[in-house]
Amino acid sequence: MTQPIHPIETDELSTRSINILRDNKITTYEQLIALSSSEMRKFRACGRGTVNEIRKHLRERGLALKCAPDLLNSVQSIESKLSRIKNDISYIFNDLNIISIRLEEILKINEKVRNEE
Repeated sequence: MTQPIHPIETDELSTRSINILRDNKITTYEQLIALSSSEMRKFRACGRGTVNEIRKHLRERGLALKCAPDLLNSVQSIESKLSRIKNDISYIFNDLNIISIRLEEILKINEKVRNEE
């Protein structure tokens, strides 16, 4: 079974965006979301403003441009580092809990010694 083809609704896009998409033979949302922003920026006359306009247009429809591989790797790297930090914080809280218990024990012993004097 073939996937349905969804033509891009151009009524809300600027003339520049429409022309860039047309010149690059991008006529469906399927073709558009297969592109990353860096791939789009390689199109003639397609700058940051045009890419942002197209991103907004897609976002309003629950869609997004493809993530660039380097961006995806960066996100995965950050997620991995955050996971390690979370584990480190967990160990620190555990150590603080142990220190707190030991401190309470020392204070009780100290109190006992003072009372015996």
